[in-house]
Amino acid sequence: MGANSDKIYKELLLKYKRMSISKKELAKELGISQSSFNVRISKREGIPNFKKLGTAKNAKVIFNLLDVAEFLSETKQELACADSIKETNSQTTIALGSDTMNVADVIYNLSNNPEAKFKGWLTNPVQSVALQLNAKESDVQEKIKILIETGFVLKDMDTGFIGVTNLWWDLFSGCSSKKVLAKVESHV
Repeated sequence: MGANSDKIYKELLLKYKRMSISKKELAKELGISQSSFNVRISKREGIPNFKKLGTAKNAKVIFNLLDVAEFLSETKQELACADSIKETNSQTTIALGSDTMNVADVIYNLSNNPEAKFKGWLTNPVQSVALQLNAKESDVQEKIKILIETGFVLKDMDTGFIGVTNLWWDLFSGCSSKKVLAKVESHV
């Protein structure tokens, strides 16, 4: 058990003063209705391990505090990561502008099209993006320049093809928000 789950376990033990809790109590801890919680139990998804007391369909279900603490610890880490990604995306969009982010998104989607001739690369980028966004080519060219300067997009000097970089991937996966924001702030 990690330090965070150990802390959660101690808090739950202090709160409930016993080693297991009911589904009603866990639903409350998760902030969901009992109905939603019952669906999770039936699917055995989005809940910690549990013990069913009896064989009847509606037999009582209990949750060991150790399992609950571990589950809540993992869930909180996932939520913190998701919040961090959302915050980074918002700050990046504010710093670079939504139009620039839209251009980057189109570059990503067009370059990863299964029918693309060169996987991961966008050929004829300015025209392709302008057509997709119904935008002026000069505006798209300006946004691509910003994306290259900030490191979100890479341009192959021999072919003129462009594609998104690892920094773009970092923006939408994992919790590498500090690296992304540092790069954006250095440009703004």
